[in-house]
Amino acid sequence: MPTRLATPYFGAALPWPVLNLILCLAGGVLWAGAALAFQRRTGDSCGACGRSEHGTATWTTPASAARWGRWAAYAAFVIPLSTPRSAGRGH
Repeated sequence: MPTRLATPYFGAALPWPVLNLILCLAGGVLWAGAALAFQRRTGDSCGACGRSEHGTATWTTPASAARWGRWAAYAAFVIPLSTPRSAGRGH
């Protein structure tokens, strides 16, 4: 007589919602990789690293990066101030 496990361990460890989330995440990663490969192939860029002969983008210059980095830092400071004070304290 074959013995049966008292608990379906696979079903308990990976219920369908968790498995579905993992499958969706894997699909998203594959889709992003396909989009990146397409962009590199159609943009005359290196397929391995993405560099092109056109030089770097203007938003990566030090002055430009300092300008948008400052705005990002201000936004990171201001946005949490808009949350209620009781948020995150379990109240």
